[in-house]
Amino acid sequence: MLEQMRAMAKSPVAMVLIALLILSFAVWGISDVFRGGQGDAVVIVGPNKVSVQDYSAAWDRELNRVITQSQGKITSKQARDFGLADQLLQRMTNDAALDAKAAQLGIGVSDRLVANEIRVLEAFKDPITGKFGEEQYRSILANARYTPKQFEKDVRGDLLRSQITDPVISGVMAPRSMAKIDLGFRGERRRITEIIMPETIVADPGEPTEEELIAFLDKHPGAFDTPELRAASLVTISAKDLASEIDVPEDKIKELYEFRKGELSEPETRSWVQIAAPDEATAKVIVERLKAGETAEEITKSLNLNDPIVFDKTAETNTPDDQIAKAVFAAKEGEVGASEGRLAWAAWKVNAITPAVQKSLEDVRESLREEYIKEEAADQLYELVGNFEDARASGATLEEAAEASNLLLLSLPPVDRNGRDKSHQPVSAIADEPEILKTLFETDELVESDILETENGDYYVVRTDAIEAPHTPALDEIRDKVTEAWKTNKRAEAIKELADKIADALKTGEDANAVSSRFPGTKVESAILQRGQAVPPLTQRHAGQIFSIAKGKISMAPDQSGKNLIIARLDAVIPAGTPPASLLELGRSSIGEALSADLQNEFLRGLLDQYNVRQDPRLKALALGENPEG
Repeated sequence: MLEQMRAMAKSPVAMVLIALLILSFAVWGISDVFRGGQGDAVVIVGPNKVSVQDYSAAWDRELNRVITQSQGKITSKQARDFGLADQLLQRMTNDAALDAKAAQLGIGVSDRLVANEIRVLEAFKDPITGKFGEEQYRSILANARYTPKQFEKDVRGDLLRSQITDPVISGVMAPRSMAKIDLGFRGERRRITEIIMPETIVADPGEPTEEELIAFLDKHPGAFDTPELRAASLVTISAKDLASEIDVPEDKIKELYEFRKGELSEPETRSWVQIAAPDEATAKVIVERLKAGETAEEITKSLNLNDPIVFDKTAETNTPDDQIAKAVFAAKEGEVGASEGRLAWAAWKVNAITPAVQKSLEDVRESLREEYIKEEAADQLYELVGNFEDARASGATLEEAAEASNLLLLSLPPVDRNGRDKSHQPVSAIADEPEILKTLFETDELVESDILETENGDYYVVRTDAIEAPHTPALDEIRDKVTEAWKTNKRAEAIKELADKIADALKTGEDANAVSSRFPGTKVESAILQRGQAVPPLTQRHAGQIFSIAKGKISMAPDQSGKNLIIARLDAVIPAGTPPASLLELGRSSIGEALSADLQNEFLRGLLDQYNVRQDPRLKALALGENPEG
């Protein structure tokens, strides 16, 4: 939307409209124009809200977690398509409702309780000492894209909400009879006999006659139709292409360096040792011993404390506890002190101070050059898009507008929705551009699309030049395809005919080996199946089907390779034995957890019904980095 506004703003008419808009802001005030609706609330839950900032930050952390766990295989778009953003917002809505109820009941959580809860979390314990480790805490939060303040706020909220939900689900336990029925169902097994029939058991059907091909086509209308094809003209505008042609004058690099000199400097850093203490008195004892010349390691060992944390050339902004950092960076080199942090007291000693360093032009020349090219390419891109749109708005054809803007116009051959031509070969300019293909097949014939932006920041306009409707080609054009399909169909019919004969014989209870002997090429196997498990060559799905049929019935399906057909007869249902008491109790616990989850969900549903829950789709899209206008 912003890019479209930039492009539109180049026209004279837009200049007048913008001037009038500015005047209206001056007369009526700007605040209400942008504040309308729900303000910055993605969701309002009674007196509480989920803000754009909170939802955006939470989604950033959730996305980072998902991408990390999938090793980069899941993209941001895929995560949204999977519904993860909606699930996150529902959890945050539930939390807002519980927070509102907590406030109504006057429930609160003390700072000490929050600190104690964090200190006992296994994730933050030193792997050697088994005690809370400040360095471990800092590292794990950074990897999860949390600041300590954000995490402590979330912990406080979890503790607060648990005081409401815990009494609701406390003491829920499934009856033993329910656990016994569940274990009996899960432990039930099936004994089967299988006759495995390879696809090669049937002879080649030979070549079809002309009449057979025509009849086959008539029987399968539409099966051989060509898809809709569209020929198009395409103009793309890419910042990457522009960047390759940009020269960077030396004076521009110097100008950029002078402008950003302050940002390019390295901040002051400090090296210090820090010892976490359980209380203020212990921290002061440590201070005196540090002053006396004892090493931090000697002190922690003698007092049975966590190993000291050594900060080496660390900037103030990179420290895990800003309260302690403030004191350390106010001290002189060699100074010793004690400070109360957000989670615990700590004693510290400043070992070295490294002053801020201003980087020279040569140090940052290459990064400034890349920055200049990126910014210049973006500026040229916006200007080019604006000029191109101005030309189109003045009545120029797509060809004329492209020529006037020195842009390349591509004429694309007819392609299907996958970007493949009539020979089923991918057309390189569009085959890997799903957004452009989607636009092409949504645009009417001889109509140009708007100028649109792709996910990677490029722009394009596509015109549908011609549409070839789906049609059934003449038999001579597709004879080879129809012949192969006819043969495949004949083989499938022959296999089914044989399989039905085998199945009919097995249904009578006849011995499987005797049945197999009448059908050379087949073989017999037997198996005992556990619910939820497959025994090769059975597929998981086929094994599941067998658990749904009665004793003596038949189930047929391809094997795991897809090259053989399995005709399975259920010979016996083997009931589960009596479960041991320990397993029964484990089953009760598992079912109890499921019942607790259901009970909590019903409680939350009722709680949400008490509040006027409202959601703003525009702000939700904005928080997720999507186009609020759709």
